[in-house]
Amino acid sequence: MEGQEGTQQPQLALAHKLFLLNHPAVDDIEKVRLRDEALSFVVAADMAPLCETLAASSVLSVDQKVLDSMRAKIDDELKKLDEKIADAEENLGESEVREAHLAKSLFYVRIGDKIDCT
Repeated sequence: MEGQEGTQQPQLALAHKLFLLNHPAVDDIEKVRLRDEALSFVVAADMAPLCETLAASSVLSVDQKVLDSMRAKIDDELKKLDEKIADAEENLGESEVREAHLAKSLFYVRIGDKIDCT
């Protein structure tokens, strides 16, 4: 734990930046920097559902091509997770099935999909 002193989980740092983007006391120049950092993190992590939510509330704006690329990566990963679930249901036990479903739920959490993660 000594090596992790002073570091923050990336999702918490993103949440803090998004909070500051909506805070009226933050300067516009600072908001430009925060918006760029938040957008680069969201795109790098393929967080398309979160990006769409933020774009709908005018916090971030993203190019449709970038959004389509993120969606394609997400769809590929979901296919892999669904195959893992199907394989676990056919060939493995209940614990493995549960772990496969948990992996899919955690993936939804990681990409910021509030609806499908439950």
